[in-house]
Amino acid sequence: MARKPRLDVPGWFDHILARGNRRVTIFHDEADHHAYVERLEGYRHHDGVTLHA
Repeated sequence: MARKPRLDVPGWFDHILARGNRRVTIFHDEADHHAYVERLEGYRHHDGVTLHA
């Protein structure tokens, strides 16, 4: 069964996590993790969101 659409309500918190299918490793080294954080930072600035952790 398909997942229900997520609500996009201004001011609400979203819990976002990075996990591979069946919990496989997605960051194979420090460079992978650094690239992810850099992209996340770019999206944060572009979309004006606040990250708490």
